[in-house]
Amino acid sequence: MKTNITEAPSLTNEQILTLIAHHEAGHAVVAHHHGLPVHSLELREDNTGGRWSADGITYVEYASVNATPFAVMALAGEIAGLKWLDQTNLRSEETVQAANADHDREESNALFTEDGVDVDWSAVEATAHADVTALWAQITAVANAAVEKGRLKGSEITALITNPTLCFRYQHGTPDGWTASEFESYEHIADIDAHRRRAQLVALAPAA
Repeated sequence: MKTNITEAPSLTNEQILTLIAHHEAGHAVVAHHHGLPVHSLELREDNTGGRWSADGITYVEYASVNATPFAVMALAGEIAGLKWLDQTNLRSEETVQAANADHDREESNALFTEDGVDVDWSAVEATAHADVTALWAQITAVANAAVEKGRLKGSEITALITNPTLCFRYQHGTPDGWTASEFESYEHIADIDAHRRRAQLVALAPAA
């Protein structure tokens, strides 16, 4: 699955890249959720001719026996991008157009037609919306990691999805005053939450 945005005047370059990252992360995380092999996710920037553009591509393995999950994965990209626009109060007619990914459905349909497979797109869309909502923490973590690193291997995507501490870090960022290695030494989210609660209590305590 590939997406490309060349122009969205109301968005900064960083916002465009983050929108693309959430689109691609939607593909990757939902694919993983349905057991589809994810090989890599990549964000690319280009300044040819002095004009900036960006695109992203996620390589997901297709087999006709998995047509419905593949279709769900295909729609999840645009849905994730739109959800990010909503959460950042950046949704407008222009940004919705920038996030449009009709090509994902069209490319999937081409594969299904070639294999003589029919899918119920209404049911697929409902499932994709439900999956993006349920998996939003993981989608956000993968998107943030993609913006930071540019390219994620399939194994790195799996680690972000299945390791709660790593997922939490990339979803929320490293807590103030912690190094990445200190953060990742915590094996359970409960430990992190307890640390934050203690820090909040200290901050709220009256001065002696």
